[in-house]
Amino acid sequence: MHLYTFITEYKGGTYLIQVKARHMEEAAPKWADEMLSENIPGLDMDSFKSAFQERMSEFKPAKIDDTKNVWYLHFFSGRNRMEVHAVNTVPMDEDAHNLKDIPHGSRPSS
Repeated sequence: MHLYTFITEYKGGTYLIQVKARHMEEAAPKWADEMLSENIPGLDMDSFKSAFQERMSEFKPAKIDDTKNVWYLHFFSGRNRMEVHAVNTVPMDEDAHNLKDIPHGSRPSS
């Protein structure tokens, strides 16, 4: 199990969400679910869901060249661009380190 940290820029705010998953393809939908559960100003849930599903079916998050465990994804939710960086923050076995005590959630920037 890995811990993925998603850093999302949207309408002037920065949102951090961490999810546990086996791989990026599993982590990205978990991130999207967390985004929908947050009270993000100006985020239209239907537009976000539609844009995310369309983007994920066309393109996967792109690995950033010359880096390890870092991805980038962008799409438009309505007329607003959302930029997402994802980092495999803890790429190791759960047996080696206890991940259950690591909190997850988002924090808007001020």
